Amino acid sequence: MMWQVYATALRSIKREEAIENVEWIALAAIILVMLVAVGSQLKSGGTTIGEFVVLQIQRWIQNWSPG
Repeated sequence: MMWQVYATALRSIKREEAIENVEWIALAAIILVMLVAVGSQLKSGGTTIGEFVVLQIQRWIQNWSPG
């Protein structure tokens, strides 16, 4: 009887941890979407911050590619 209660409690804790992981992933996704949305609208020196980010990523890729 006591082992059944213990096993049930452990299963419940594992389910809650899994749900909590999903919540953290969803929160991170929401924050990234907000950053992309804001970055595409803010301007610095006449160009959007999103353009700066894309340009920098393209430079990194060019540095990594052989040739």
